[in-house]
Amino acid sequence: MFQSASLRQGFSAFSLTLLLLFSSVTGQALTLSMPDVSGTPGSQVNVPVTVTDFVNLITAQGTIEFDPLIAEFDTVVGYNLPGLTFFSFDISQANSGIITYSWDDASFAGVTRTNGSPIFTLVFTVVGTAGQQTDVSFTGSVTVPEFLDNTFAEVTASFVNGSITVEQGVPSNDDCANAIAMQCGDTLLGTTTNATVDAVGFCNDINNNPISASAPGVWYSFTGTGATVTVSLCHPGTTYDSKLTVVSGTCQTFSCVLANDDFCGLQSQVTFNSTPGTNYLIYVHGFGTETGDFEISLTCESPANDDCANAEEIFCDQTVSGTTVGATADGIAFACGTTPDAPGVWYFFTGTGDDITISTCSDNTIYDTRLNVYAGSCGDFICIGGNDDIVGTCSSSPTHSEVSFSSQLGTTYFILVNGFNNQTGSFDLSISCNPIGGICSEVNELISDTVPPVENSIELTGLPGEISDLDVLVNISHTFIGDITITLTSPSGTLVTLY
Repeated sequence: MFQSASLRQGFSAFSLTLLLLFSSVTGQALTLSMPDVSGTPGSQVNVPVTVTDFVNLITAQGTIEFDPLIAEFDTVVGYNLPGLTFFSFDISQANSGIITYSWDDASFAGVTRTNGSPIFTLVFTVVGTAGQQTDVSFTGSVTVPEFLDNTFAEVTASFVNGSITVEQGVPSNDDCANAIAMQCGDTLLGTTTNATVDAVGFCNDINNNPISASAPGVWYSFTGTGATVTVSLCHPGTTYDSKLTVVSGTCQTFSCVLANDDFCGLQSQVTFNSTPGTNYLIYVHGFGTETGDFEISLTCESPANDDCANAEEIFCDQTVSGTTVGATADGIAFACGTTPDAPGVWYFFTGTGDDITISTCSDNTIYDTRLNVYAGSCGDFICIGGNDDIVGTCSSSPTHSEVSFSSQLGTTYFILVNGFNNQTGSFDLSISCNPIGGICSEVNELISDTVPPVENSIELTGLPGEISDLDVLVNISHTFIGDITITLTSPSGTLVTLY
């Protein structure tokens, strides 16, 4: 800024009085203006500073403020005053949203610009999110606004502030290839504004009515878990007449699963049974050509055996399929072979007195499982055993699980299938039962009845446990007249007559 004090040395008292008169305020009405502009995230926007009644000025200075979280300062261009350069601006506080400018006309002759002319242009990069706005304001802080004309008189200035509004660009998931992955329990905000129309075609709703896809849309994806899945736009964040289409396959080749137009008023929702490992693509679009903002949720129905009280019964030599997707963690505080801290589901079986092996080793088990087995009752468990990873004996995956133990006849055992590190997924659970001690050796005994009556006995020995099967074969080498009795006596003395 021009400093008149440096010219006062050696002036007469009369000259000093003239200078004081020249520093008085003129009636000139200078106006500086900035426009309202907008841009999409990542784009550059120009904010010119234009003037009205910019006549014979020799000095201009001031401060401009903005929100750097919405608009990031880049540079200054379009210098339209003599001697105005990049160095006329202090951008040391630009990261805080403050820029100052200071210009002097070295000739003191005064500079005039036509109304509406820009004297410089600020360049910003839009960094905010759609819907945000920042004022770009002339302010009196940091550097006080001051304008002098060529008589050294202060010119009164008025200001018109501008703004930068963040527009919605093309959604990142406009193309199927950029579908946003969703998981059970997710709720996301999205928009179809500025999206494009995809060649999805028709897909039937639950009543076999064809639902068209004529409006612009965006994509989400989901990997099937075997659970019943509900995809819904029935939320306050959905602000337009929406449609939903779910297909399976790839972006290049897919087939219709289910579609919906109006499930809850003008909003849409679909529910379908998912297949483990299947890739599902969710297309959010609108009625006619409508676009707008929406709120989408994906929920998976909790398995029926999520709680111990609803444990599913399993029997010897049976294999059942299940899933922990949508299940809840059971909050069992103590470790039992492993710590059961992931969501899990429950099974139970009644002890047979056999050696039991429980396993998730199967090609149909698609995640890293854990197994825990308890006796006792729900909420009052007694640890029997647990396992995280089968070592060396599972051909499908070493991350599957197996527990073996000797069961007690009539005891109820609870099996918790859960996962490592909070993982969930589909699985096959098998149970095998083998008699304790194995199969007794075959015994051959010759009994002679040459001098009747004859009595003889055969003793069967083995490991303690329950005899689940006993075959007795009697071979009589002469004419049988029915004069024989065969009995079986247990170690406790119980006698059973076989013949």
